[in-house]
Amino acid sequence: MKKKKVIYKIGRNLLLYQKLENLLKYINYHNDFPTDITSLEKKNKILGISTLGSLITNLVNYDSDKVDKPIQIDIGTSSDYYKQKEEVLVMILRERNELVHHAANKFDMSTSKKCKKIGKKLNNQKNKLLEEILFFQKRYESINSCKKDFQNYLQSDEGKEKILEVMMQNYYLNHPITIALAKLCLTSKNTRVSLSKAGQELEEILSNEVSLIKKDFKSLKMFMIETKIFNIQKDKKINMLYYELNDDFKDLFK
Repeated sequence: MKKKKVIYKIGRNLLLYQKLENLLKYINYHNDFPTDITSLEKKNKILGISTLGSLITNLVNYDSDKVDKPIQIDIGTSSDYYKQKEEVLVMILRERNELVHHAANKFDMSTSKKCKKIGKKLNNQKNKLLEEILFFQKRYESINSCKKDFQNYLQSDEGKEKILEVMMQNYYLNHPITIALAKLCLTSKNTRVSLSKAGQELEEILSNEVSLIKKDFKSLKMFMIETKIFNIQKDKKINMLYYELNDDFKDLFK
């Protein structure tokens, strides 16, 4: 085997490493897709300078259970989906670093026999790379397919309704009336507060907001029901309304 053929195979493998790296960047980007412009720009910048090693580390440590978004694209990726690839990816990284940084010193191409031995090693390396590229190519295609499905969903009546629901939920959660009502609950000894008492306190500290609420929702009670953040109950013995935070929202206001 000639020296030129070995050099060709080195170049071929380096291109395959680059292809794998690009696939990992794409998958890392979509595993935890940012929902705001600042995070999006930051992630683009980080991925742009990420090495193959850091991409592999991020991938095998990816935990889908920690991804908390109001609307998510489910591509069927469990927390240990990529973990199974850790051993082979670490080996690929080691071989890639050896090829890039030490090939000139380690590859003795002084004879045809030695070139043949190096060529065989490079072919084995190529086969392993192609196997992993095929694996991650399927994930790439799966993500693209899900993105198209998600785009169709967003354009559907159901999707538009969901977007509106999420927007309204964020509006309610950040509304000063909601925050004040939640604070009253959390500072109350019984974790529940008289609705009339809450109304009086709100009139003192947020009179303008209370007026707007009554205009848009007719009453404070109707606003609270609409938010789905509060649970309103009636004490029949004393004929008085009380409210408390629903369990799903308690941690958000602590």
